[in-house]
Formats: sequence, structure tokens, C-alpha cells
Amino acid sequence: FECVFTKTFYIDSVKKLDEGMTNIEKIYSLLEKAYFMEGISSDNKENESNLQDFETKFQVNIPLDYRWLLNNFGSCNFSDPYIYGITDLNRCYSHFMKKWNEYINLGYNMSECLSPFPIGGFGDGDNAVIDMNNGKILKFYHDYPIEDIPFEKIADNFTELMRIHAESVFWVHKQINSTAKKFKSSKNDFQ
Repeated sequence: FECVFTKTFYIDSVKKLDEGMTNIEKIYSLLEKAYFMEGISSDNKENESNLQDFETKFQVNIPLDYRWLLNNFGSCNFSDPYIYGITDLNRCYSHFMKKWNEYINLGYNMSECLSPFPIGGFGDGDNAVIDMNNGKILKFYHDYPIEDIPFEKIADNFTELMRIHAESVFWVHKQINSTAKKFKSSKNDFQ
């Protein structure tokens, strides 16, 4: 992991594209299909006023692409990392910031080059974060020794992470269908 500080924060630098869409909006149909295949209904969507309440409560801005996902689809649990909905974000944000500050107090000198915003979690207690300086998605290890850097890049941006999530759904369903066909075929062989 290479630490590079940029003066322009990610949330300010993510602009609408020529087509009038954010990056993640370009994969809307891919996400729509994946959410449908997983049986996640449109009731999963987050209410904009709840997102604004969170921002007011914690005095932060929810990253644009993550906000778009929450408004259009809601949380995502296709695979690790689980992407928080607003309820989980409200519950986990202060815990994450406490842990982040503990790492800084232990001597990790990263506060100037990283501006993490938690967006999800892994089953082992680690967090997925967006680095607000550059948009990269990082895994924040919750129990790393001081001599190691407690971050690992898992995607170049939020859209890439969500594309990987959607493609994992398609791959799993393809495997299930393939296995079901093989099972049905072998069952017919024994009759």
C-alpha cells in the first residue's frame, strides 16, 4: 500500500460524467440484475432523509457513489465485504473512528495521508473503507501490529468493488445452475 496525499478530497473530485451519471450509475443494470438474482427487493433502498440525518449527526459527507448505491439499492451482502446500510453505518461509524484514533495514538503515522470512511465489514471484524483522498477501497485490519500497515487495497474505486460483487453473484448462480443440470442428468441416468 502506497500512501499518497492529495489536496483534493475524493468526495469533491467525483463529478458527474459527460452523460450526467456518476461512475456507479453506469453499472445500474448489472447491479439491478444481481440484486434481483439474490432476491433483494427494492424495499432495501435507503431514505435520503436518513442519509442526511447521519451526515448531520457525524458532521461528514457520505461518498457520492456509496450514497447512490444506498439510495437506489440499499445495503449489499453478496460477498465480503458486506456493504453497510444506514442502520449499520450509524452503528459502526463511531466504533470505526474510535479504532482509527487508537491506531493513530499507537504510533501509526497515517492520519495525514488517509481519510477513511467506513462502508462495510468483513466477517472477521475488519472494515472496508473508502479513502476519501483518492477513492480507493481499502481493507482496514482491526488487529494489526504497529510495525505493519493495517490497510490493504481491495479495489481502485467503489464502482469496481460493486462490479466485482455483481460478477460474483453471476458466477455463483452459474455454478449452481451447472451443478443442478449435472445432478438432474445423473439422476436420469439411474432411472
